[in-house]
Amino acid sequence: MEELNEVLADCKVSDWARSLAIGGDLGVRETLVFLERAFVHLSSGTQRRVIRRLRKADCDDDVEAILHELLVFEVCHEFDLAPQFEPDLQGQTPDLT
Repeated sequence: MEELNEVLADCKVSDWARSLAIGGDLGVRETLVFLERAFVHLSSGTQRRVIRRLRKADCDDDVEAILHELLVFEVCHEFDLAPQFEPDLQGQTPDLT
């Protein structure tokens, strides 16, 4: 499975995504670690979908929306809320349930 860091490094439309992959100060590194932890908590099929969405994103807002979804997912996970990332609910896929 491709690493989230590699996908972010290749991201052409988001300076924020690339800066996370490059590293930098402590806050940036901690954010990447948090995102990677969220990514690991996803099923392998969901990981593939997230990578595909990041690669297909054609603007900064799309990439940042995906990363924010991962952040919220991990916060919910940390609070033992048993989140589901992009669940299928009657043919619709909300960000979380």
